[in-house]
Amino acid sequence: MLKFLILAVLLPAVIYARVDHHPCIYSHPGNTPPTAAWVEVAGCSGSTCSVVNGGATALRAAFAPTTSHNSLGFYVRVFLLGISVPIDQPPGLDQACDLIEGGCPVVAGQGETVASMVFQQTSPLAGLTVRIEVDLRDHDTGESVVCAGVQVTIISAE
Repeated sequence: MLKFLILAVLLPAVIYARVDHHPCIYSHPGNTPPTAAWVEVAGCSGSTCSVVNGGATALRAAFAPTTSHNSLGFYVRVFLLGISVPIDQPPGLDQACDLIEGGCPVVAGQGETVASMVFQQTSPLAGLTVRIEVDLRDHDTGESVVCAGVQVTIISAE
C-alpha cells in the first residue's frame, strides 16, 4: 500500500518547475472536472518527474475558480496502470483553505488562485511509475472544483 503525507508549508527557497499534468480521467471517468492551469513540482520538469521513496516533495498548482466556495478539501488518489491503488488519505487535506494563498472563501472570477503543499510518498516497491490525481472538492456540495493528475516515478532513497 502506498502512503502519502501532505503538509502545508511556506517554501520560499524551493525551486519549482512546471510539469505536464493531465485531466483526472481515472478519478472522474466520463465527467472530468476542470483541470489546473499549471502544476509545479520541485525537482521535476516537463514529463520527467522522479520522487524519492520516503522523501518530501513540494508541489504548487493554480486554478481560476468559476464558482464561489467557502469550505474546501483535497482528496488524493493514486493509480498504477489505470487501476486505483488504496492509500491512506494524507492528514491535513480536509482543510484545503489553509493551503490556498489568500485562504477561503474562493470567489468565482477572482483569477489565478494558487495552492501549495508538500507530499511525502512511501511505497513498498521503488521504481514504480504512478499517476497521482489531486482533487479539490467543495465540502458543502461535494462538487469537484479542480483536479489534476501528474505522473511520478518513485525511486530508491540510495
